[in-house]
Amino acid sequence: MTDYALYLASGPQKRTTFVHAPGLLGCAYQRPTTEGAMGAAQDEIRAFRAFLSLHGGDVDRGGEFTVSVAEHDTSGRFPGSGGMATDVEPCSEEECQGLVARLEWIRDATFALVDHLSAEEMTAAPEKGRPMDRILSHILGADYSYLSAGGLKVPGLHALYAAADRGEGDARHILREATARSMARLTAMTVEERERVVERSTGRWTARRMLRRLLEHNWEHYREIRDRREGPG
Repeated sequence: MTDYALYLASGPQKRTTFVHAPGLLGCAYQRPTTEGAMGAAQDEIRAFRAFLSLHGGDVDRGGEFTVSVAEHDTSGRFPGSGGMATDVEPCSEEECQGLVARLEWIRDATFALVDHLSAEEMTAAPEKGRPMDRILSHILGADYSYLSAGGLKVPGLHALYAAADRGEGDARHILREATARSMARLTAMTVEERERVVERSTGRWTARRMLRRLLEHNWEHYREIRDRREGPG
């Protein structure tokens, strides 16, 4: 039976808690308390496995599994900002290509939620949170940050992010162009790029850490948009 080792991050009072499941790369979520986060683990993992299965991922969506806590960082640093021991594990070409495909599934599902919205709906301020176009701009900005941290330069990506951040044009069109460029660059990673370790002020960055954060962040905001459009579920 599969056991998913969870990495938790919270403050010392164990309130808002962010959970990573590196054995199911991209599965991450947060809850107001550590207790609540652990209580949600089974449902969150099932939801992510169901998504992967729906899109052709090699995962048993109905299989039984257990969860355990591998590490709990209570330093209170920004959720997701720290590295994990699993980030330094080698990432083969086959695995990297599979993770890039997973990222594309999440991005395609995100576009499917917003493509039919009017320009007014994209820029309308909700009662809580950001307008849709601001969420897409934020996604693009984070993509740029994580790719840069991993040592990958994507020609034109920063200019596209700057345009989206300034509200120049339709954020969906800009993000589509950025997505095409980013996916092409990720697909073309060399052996050296997949295996190198880049030292940053935020710690050691590898291809696995870069892909993990890209997947986790995109999953987080796909679900934010989905919940706003369709309701939690």
